[in-house]
Amino acid sequence: MCKRSFPMIATVLCVIWLISGCEILPTEVIKPGEPVVSPTSQKELINVTLYFSDDKAMGVVPEERKVPKGESLEKIIIQELIKGPLDPTLKPSLPKGIDIRSIDTIGGIAYVNFTGDVKNRIVGATAEMIAIDSIVFSLTELPDVIGVQFLIEGKREETIGGHSSILEPVYRRIKVGQIYNSEDRNRYNQWKASQGKEQWRFDPIEVAKRDGRMAGFLPGDEFELVSIKNKGTDSETGEAIIDVVHNGKSYKIQLIQPFGPGEDKIWVVNNVTTNFTEIPPVRYEEGERFIYGIVKEVDYVNRILTIERAYHFNPDSQVEIGVEIPVIQDAIIHIQKIIGKDEFGSYKRKEIDGEFIDIKAGAEVGMILTKDKNVRAVIVTPRE
Repeated sequence: MCKRSFPMIATVLCVIWLISGCEILPTEVIKPGEPVVSPTSQKELINVTLYFSDDKAMGVVPEERKVPKGESLEKIIIQELIKGPLDPTLKPSLPKGIDIRSIDTIGGIAYVNFTGDVKNRIVGATAEMIAIDSIVFSLTELPDVIGVQFLIEGKREETIGGHSSILEPVYRRIKVGQIYNSEDRNRYNQWKASQGKEQWRFDPIEVAKRDGRMAGFLPGDEFELVSIKNKGTDSETGEAIIDVVHNGKSYKIQLIQPFGPGEDKIWVVNNVTTNFTEIPPVRYEEGERFIYGIVKEVDYVNRILTIERAYHFNPDSQVEIGVEIPVIQDAIIHIQKIIGKDEFGSYKRKEIDGEFIDIKAGAEVGMILTKDKNVRAVIVTPRE
């Protein structure tokens, strides 16, 4: 019985071998004790942060990834964006088949040059917003990139899909307001953290640094825990408040615990507000101008600043005006408050709301003048 079975088994094995086309013996013999090294494992890997769409295309969400180091990190980032997210709760931010002719970074601006068919592939306001944000946020994670100039066949265009302007460089911006959090992503992140992965999600400061990037913040910004409690005023669950200084301006991040308070529950970014009132830009077409000066005297009763002009040779600030300048009652006043020194000994500041009484003699001021030569906004830099 056994003798008859052996030829049959051998025959079956040979047939399987012939069908599969596989070689029984390896082509390369590994010596005992010699590590098995794949061709790709020898390449140096680096960390990059990519941004993909959330499940409802409300915004972009950061995803960290290790990629082989190459000559152009900018190009590698775009290629990884085209591949799509690894996180199952995120969606691609760029359509399949999109092609980039070239990417060059000059003077802090990354010039991303699309092929002409990009207008046929990125269609609709939402798709356009997600595509632009994902590229801008991903590339400005690099230390030498501060903005992105989009080109189509080497030329500047008004828009890609008819909605968002790309004529000038697009910069990273802070998104103020409610931050959308997918319930599926929250559950997925809670499960991962419970399994011992991404333990930083239990720390509100770390969550603000990492996931706060979906609102435009960067890990290198200054984060300070203001308060933490088991039941927030609005959230009815664990709540933490973080103060952040980004590009010299002060913001407040509210984080909550969607699955209830506790050390074993994750935190998510819920809302972002400014610690200052936004100053509307100078309306040059309406006769407004921006001027600089050094404050000599302050009339607090009549709200008049006596200044000595500075930088008045700048073409944008060339306007005839006296030394005494009235400040309107509802003028927006920002103070560049000193918060410490950097590693080089220079003062670090954050911009906060102030009042007219905060303006002192000797301070440097930048002011927006109306066409009637009254001040509607003042940015005050106190003496060091």
